[in-house]
Amino acid sequence: MFFKKREKTYILDGPILADGRVIPLIEKELIYGRFICIPQPAYQAIPSRTNNEETYSLRIRENIEHLKKFAQGKVTIFKKQLPKEELLRLAKKNNALIVVADNDAKALLLREASQTTVKGLKTLNLAELYEILKPDYLPGTAFKVVVTKKGKEVDEGIGYLDGGIKVVVTGGAKAMGKELEVVVQGSIETNVGKLIFAKPKYVEVR
Repeated sequence: MFFKKREKTYILDGPILADGRVIPLIEKELIYGRFICIPQPAYQAIPSRTNNEETYSLRIRENIEHLKKFAQGKVTIFKKQLPKEELLRLAKKNNALIVVADNDAKALLLREASQTTVKGLKTLNLAELYEILKPDYLPGTAFKVVVTKKGKEVDEGIGYLDGGIKVVVTGGAKAMGKELEVVVQGSIETNVGKLIFAKPKYVEVR
């Protein structure tokens, strides 16, 4: 669907710039082209995984720097918050796709667009794209994850993959702050996304 020769323009607001899924997709050129960045929230909610405003702002700044590196000379940044109708007109003028986090954000955007004179709005649903491209974490699959906190059980460690996929590592509590290679034991779908259960690949934490 997204090829390097078909360069498009994408609009990313604050919550999208803070989303852990977007930079890997751009880095792998699955989303390729020119990028218009609006660090202020424009049309969707701030991600619930964000702990506080400082963390949220830092994530946006870091991802903009990554974006500048991957798309050299093709990044435009609006430092002020755009009124929603002005945002829609900007998208129309640049024939740009507005990147949305999920179906709820898309529905809200399209509903608001229907109340303006802006027609033919195009969007890119990040959740749908990531669902198509994300790997299947089958039992026995090995990958690396940083253990960021302790779990409910004494020996559990918790980490997160791109897209906010939560990983519960049995025996991972002693690896706090470290990148740990783990093996999948199983996974389930919850109302907030995929939850993976894993154990360290090696008996001793390296």
